[in-house]
Amino acid sequence: MGNIQETKFYKMWETNKEFYHFVMGVGVVILLVALITIGVQDHNLKEEISENCGWGEEDYECYCQKSEAIALKNELDFDMEDINVSVDR
Repeated sequence: MGNIQETKFYKMWETNKEFYHFVMGVGVVILLVALITIGVQDHNLKEEISENCGWGEEDYECYCQKSEAIALKNELDFDMEDINVSVDR
């Protein structure tokens, strides 16, 4: 088995090491900016949903017609009250 320092990849890496480090650094910065942008957009969307729509909870189910949202919520609450969950022994 040959020495790693004799491989083509190693020689190419050593020759262009500074350029590869620069490219990786730029890639990391671009990735961080993209992640921060996505996080801010997600936060803004969730905030807008909770302010402008029927209700906003952790899952952010939303109907932007408040009357329809309240009617649906009341219907769901009513259906849950009809279910008998008592245990008879």
